Amino acid sequence: MIKAVFFDVDGTLTTMTDHKVPKSARVAINKLQDNGILCFMATGRHILELEEMDPWDIPFDGYVTTNGEICLNKDKEIIFDLAIGGDIKDGLVKLFNDKTIPLMFVEKDRMYHNFIDQRVIDAYGMLGTSIPDIGEYKGAKLYQACTYKYADEDDSYQKIFPKGIRFMWWHNNCIDLITNEGKVEGIRHILDIYHLDPKDIMAFGDAENDIDMLKYVGTSVVMGNGDDHVKRYADYVTDTVENDGIYKALVHHGLISG
Repeated sequence: MIKAVFFDVDGTLTTMTDHKVPKSARVAINKLQDNGILCFMATGRHILELEEMDPWDIPFDGYVTTNGEICLNKDKEIIFDLAIGGDIKDGLVKLFNDKTIPLMFVEKDRMYHNFIDQRVIDAYGMLGTSIPDIGEYKGAKLYQACTYKYADEDDSYQKIFPKGIRFMWWHNNCIDLITNEGKVEGIRHILDIYHLDPKDIMAFGDAENDIDMLKYVGTSVVMGNGDDHVKRYADYVTDTVENDGIYKALVHHGLISG
């Protein structure tokens, strides 16, 4: 029996055009909670970005952010965090300072770039949130980094990053850089708090950085607008975001009424 549902944000809860949550998805989440099913956000986005976004006013029961490295409770207070450390952090800081490639650093209360070029501008043109400013690393805990590539650029840039980095694609030219297990890391922590089993969990996603989550939960749903290779990990492929995909999938699985 499904006891909790985790929702990715970009391309799942929100469209990639106007970055809004369809009314049907809001109704579906409300119905789930009325039926006693917990609802969580699971995203690669940082808190500061989410505050600019449409889903931030939905009363989720908890939040997995920055690909599982910072988790919040329903009151949006941090309940779990996992910073990047050791040689990997040192390597990222060197790359950041050398300005070999555009990098964004993500701290608890700050997001900032080493420099901004057309790759960054192109990426944020489709993200729907403001571009974080240029800044300096001053020694705070580092939770995630992000880099960018041109659409026709090959993957040779990966060779310059320290060993142990995981490249988490969530759009054609946006790559999150992490060292943990991804969203699963945060989901596992939340399940421990609520004494839930992965087999009783459903997750919705659409992109590369959702694959680990989709493989971990008992029931995986991929949006109709999702990447084709991600759909291979779906127990069920629903309609697109715009065509009420979340609502239709929850009705299909009998979690809410039509």
